[in-house]
Amino acid sequence: MLQEGILFYPRRPETSIDGSGPVEGAAPVGAGSPAPPPPADFVVIVVKYRREWLYVRQGQANTLAFPGGAIAPGETAAGAADRVLREKTGAADYHLWPVCECGLLRRGKPSYGSLFFANIISLTGDPATKRKSWLFQGEITAEDLRPDLYQRLLEKVEAWLTERRASVYLLRQGRDDQRPADDREWPLSFRSKEQVKKWLADSSLLFLDGFYASPYRRLRETVAVAAGQEAAVEVIEAFRKRKVADTWLPEEEFQLYSQRQWEDFQYRLPGGDSLADTEKRSVAALLDLLAAGQNILIGTHGSVIGVILRHFCRSFDNFDYQALTHRPAYVVRLEFIDGVCVDKKEMEPLDNGR
Repeated sequence: MLQEGILFYPRRPETSIDGSGPVEGAAPVGAGSPAPPPPADFVVIVVKYRREWLYVRQGQANTLAFPGGAIAPGETAAGAADRVLREKTGAADYHLWPVCECGLLRRGKPSYGSLFFANIISLTGDPATKRKSWLFQGEITAEDLRPDLYQRLLEKVEAWLTERRASVYLLRQGRDDQRPADDREWPLSFRSKEQVKKWLADSSLLFLDGFYASPYRRLRETVAVAAGQEAAVEVIEAFRKRKVADTWLPEEEFQLYSQRQWEDFQYRLPGGDSLADTEKRSVAALLDLLAAGQNILIGTHGSVIGVILRHFCRSFDNFDYQALTHRPAYVVRLEFIDGVCVDKKEMEPLDNGR
């Protein structure tokens, strides 16, 4: 029986939605679940934008709330959530997932709705003009939200995210100054190896399910430090670095080449790879790993990390690439749900003494 406050139920089939828009179909309600509630008449959407929660201000009291609204006659909950998200936030590029159903009893009157989670990638110009004062981002306290209700919705979505997310750590390790004739056999120095150990001890890289690396020796050895032994590292050829050309380029020519490649993903030199080629193989390999829902570490190269970030986070250019490759090492954590990146965090960089 619905009591004062809020009660959560498994989601209905008609509220399922994928990353590209409303669709039908959802997992069945499991044994022991609460009896399904009456049909939903409203939707509420917990939103993330640029890795922070996004709220709207509402009412004369100017309180913060998550976007929500009524389901129109003939409209599915998924369709309503899609419409409300665009209307209330100006979302242009986004992904939307159903979380569950919920029942509310306020002042003795019951109502039922569908709870969704949205990850917004970009907004239209509308919120920056007409709605700017209605959007709020950043850290808030429970007192900033309407008492209890919205805090419980946020906690429910956070628990749902924890259950479904997969973490991918992308690691680029710096090189030693002496370059061998075969770049693939460029080793990881003892000093670099000790720095990797120190970083792992201080980081949150715990309970990883898989360890993967480019076929290049320095990456295999770097990931082996995290895995405990090189035998535990699976080498994936698709994570190899981009081939520049059949011949070596002087630094000045390489910088011009790099800039042009990031401006034109199809551009390549004779015998070399385009960034489009690099993106296609590396993203496909990453999605295959994500299908298993694992938390994984991948040791790879700056060009591969760059195209992955550009593909999933929609932003990465030659300036970002130059900044990445000039660091001794680079680690970034990406959080995925159903193959969609919902969060990105640059980890504390390694220092290999260069």
